[in-house]
Amino acid sequence: MYRFLLTIIFLFLTASIFASASPTGPVPGKYIVKFKKDVDPIGMAQSLGKDAAINKTTNLKIKSELIDSDICERVYTVHDNSQSLSESDLVTLFGAENIEYIEPDYYIEFFEYPSDNHFPNQWYLHNTGQE
Repeated sequence: MYRFLLTIIFLFLTASIFASASPTGPVPGKYIVKFKKDVDPIGMAQSLGKDAAINKTTNLKIKSELIDSDICERVYTVHDNSQSLSESDLVTLFGAENIEYIEPDYYIEFFEYPSDNHFPNQWYLHNTGQE
């Protein structure tokens, strides 16, 4: 019984240490920005300064004949290493007429592990590392 209690206490302490180690909420100094059509985001990056960078959110190549295929081309992340830029600062720097939206980037949070007893029967969900 004593060994069982020690195991439970150890597991509880380990879980609480790992749970508190992962950050939650918005990433400090990082924003997702969607620019309007015909705006050059790379040209706008010059107004950010040396502590900030602007990067595309994805490198996906989408066929141009698809409806709204340019949406992925207009979404960027802005990361400020000094964490001094706010959303309103970015609107001022880029100009409200050039931005569709700005939102903070958030850390991914996992709330619990899945417990699907029928997972082995769902062969189509089983990822074996294929490319």
